[in-house]
Amino acid sequence: SGRLQEPQAETLRKMLLAVVGDPRLVVARIAIQLARLRAGRDAPPAVRETLATETRAVFAPLANRLGIWRLKWELEDLAFRYLEPEAYRQIAATLNERRTDREQYIELMRATLREELGSAGIEAEVSGRAKHIYSIHRKMQHKQLQFGQLSDVRALRIVCRSVPDCYAALGCIHGRWRPVVG
Repeated sequence: SGRLQEPQAETLRKMLLAVVGDPRLVVARIAIQLARLRAGRDAPPAVRETLATETRAVFAPLANRLGIWRLKWELEDLAFRYLEPEAYRQIAATLNERRTDREQYIELMRATLREELGSAGIEAEVSGRAKHIYSIHRKMQHKQLQFGQLSDVRALRIVCRSVPDCYAALGCIHGRWRPVVG
């Protein structure tokens, strides 16, 4: 069927990590796969499908396991684009209409949260990002939701120095915004 079964994919990932004593070589191989995917735009559909299948089964999970999330996101998005072009286009079109707004909103929320936490005397690191296309698709599939039903196409992360600060930060957030039930 041209698909790698999960046991095969896991065996390949483990083998690659075991054979290579230097993790930098694995990172280099992931980067090569990303370059091949990027160049695959002009390749015949069968080549794109093979690249995307390998990427989804082996290279994106490797990047995830190594903590290289930016590469993982791009690998997953390109593989998704090649394997499910219509679903990719639908989500991308919706996001492209709002990309600037979403990025500005994240920056505004980061600044607001930093100010709110600072006023409460809570030391915390606040970061944020817009979710990538494939993760949005996975969530829609997993939860059986339409795009408009998703409440988290943006993500903010607050890292506190202690557990009490974490709960205090949660209290600040719930004091300012209504919690999402469930």
